[in-house]
Amino acid sequence: MGRCRAALGGAGLLVLRVEDLIDRPAEARGKLLAFLGLAGAVDAAALPPPDGPYARLHAGSLRAAKAAEPMRPATRALAEAFYKPHNDALAALLGDPSLTWPQGSTVVDAAALAATGLAALDSALAG
Repeated sequence: MGRCRAALGGAGLLVLRVEDLIDRPAEARGKLLAFLGLAGAVDAAALPPPDGPYARLHAGSLRAAKAAEPMRPATRALAEAFYKPHNDALAALLGDPSLTWPQGSTVVDAAALAATGLAALDSALAG
């Protein structure tokens, strides 16, 4: 993302969160249309609304996934260990703290796991 921003400049890159597109569609679509230079061409509020708030849609997809097979704690720890630094770097690059990885958003505390040298994760994966 940093290379794209450097190549395009701050005004040449728009980052929208899916939560904003679903929870505040008119506002997010308005940002997108303005970014594309189409602010007056399309009424963002007149576009079809999403099926519900992001939290409800996301919770539904999580329930469906968990019904098939719950995420293993070791898998969750791997995901957090991998994505957190990228999300935090993106938040810093764009100056948007809402993009940081939510502390405690996963069952396993990846920071504590990383502090142990991932030995606990290796044990969990082996077992």
